Amino acid sequence: TGAVTVTDDGNGNYTVNSTDPDESVTNEVNTAFAVVGGNLTITDSDGTLNVPLTDLDSEVTQVVTTGNTIAAHDSASGTSTDILETVTTISQATTTGIITYSNEAGANQTANVISSDTNNNISAGTDGGAYYNSFVKAMGKVNANGTTNKAPLNATVTKLGTGQYQINLTPAMADANYIIQLTVLDSNGAGNDDYDISYSTQLPGSFIVEIGDNDNGGSNRANRDFEFMFTVFNY
Repeated sequence: TGAVTVTDDGNGNYTVNSTDPDESVTNEVNTAFAVVGGNLTITDSDGTLNVPLTDLDSEVTQVVTTGNTIAAHDSASGTSTDILETVTTISQATTTGIITYSNEAGANQTANVISSDTNNNISAGTDGGAYYNSFVKAMGKVNANGTTNKAPLNATVTKLGTGQYQINLTPAMADANYIIQLTVLDSNGAGNDDYDISYSTQLPGSFIVEIGDNDNGGSNRANRDFEFMFTVFNY
């Protein structure tokens, strides 16, 4: 009231005047702004105003009450609240291999590692993982002189004499009832060509392979050094 006046000169011109009753320009300006102690402090020419920061407080409603702490909320009033996250778990049964996942809601979900289909030869290992126990326990290809160009699987070879080779199983079988398959190289018509191959002295840890020629009619087999292959099965 009284701060604004308008004067009409009669010719369509208006003069607007505004006056500040206290004639001060400084009391319109804030001169300081700071946080002092627990107060927000604002200063101008008329003095200092303090606003307690506790009046600007915040709070957190903790919904998850158990779990891992991932953060903390500190309010202006000095209250600290931990922010928690729910804990999920995953486990695997060592007897069946089934994996169980427990989600944030506490519901279990499972995954089958090993199929329950008939005739499946995969089982759960000691740690629950899929384990395939192959029927093939040992194999190898042996040169005529008893050497090998490729290391045999789970076996070593010892040449005992002409046409005689001992296959040593590593590790040994539980008993001597495993299956042995032998194959001799085709002689391709060179020299004595009626070669055959047989095994003897079958033990849990070894057996003997004998190769010879049977062209001599009624006499015993004539042993010959010759290339052969062997495979050992167990079930």
